[in-house]
Amino acid sequence: MLTLVWALVGYFSVLDLGISTTTEKHISIARSEDPEAIPGIFWSVFFLNLAAGIGGGLVWVATYVYLYEFTNVAESFRQEVLAALPWIAVAIPIANVSWVFAGALNGMERFKEFNINQTIGTFLFQLLPLGAALWISPKLSFVIPAAIIARFVAGVMLGQDGRQGARFEARAQARSEDAQGPVRL
Repeated sequence: MLTLVWALVGYFSVLDLGISTTTEKHISIARSEDPEAIPGIFWSVFFLNLAAGIGGGLVWVATYVYLYEFTNVAESFRQEVLAALPWIAVAIPIANVSWVFAGALNGMERFKEFNINQTIGTFLFQLLPLGAALWISPKLSFVIPAAIIARFVAGVMLGQDGRQGARFEARAQARSEDAQGPVRL
């Protein structure tokens, strides 16, 4: 069942609509042409993907109603799935926003920070649910929240590095302009 849940959450990655890749492209262009535009690009895409993720989460709420009202599933299994669905609804906006952070880091060519965060995030995403299954309970209502918490922590790490990268870019551009002095034509 956990595999099915992750497959369905993966399908909602379509809600990104290539926006994180576009973020990467536009931030990369802004780095050389207009570094002051980077925060505007970043926050616009952040809120757009957050809204799309919340929309995807609402679809999961509809799934909750569907499973509860219209399916003929064993009651014990249904209760386990229903207990996990709110966590799954939260996972979609977290994933969407994390993709924006990843695109921003890549657009600023901060590949080291991106790869470190992805590695740590992958370990957390594998180990926290495993720990929850081994030490608490193998039920979905424990394993899925552990995975969502891992994804949230990884997203916060990506976001922190992305924000720091944007500030670094703006400061570097200001220093570069100060060193060059006024431009005369």
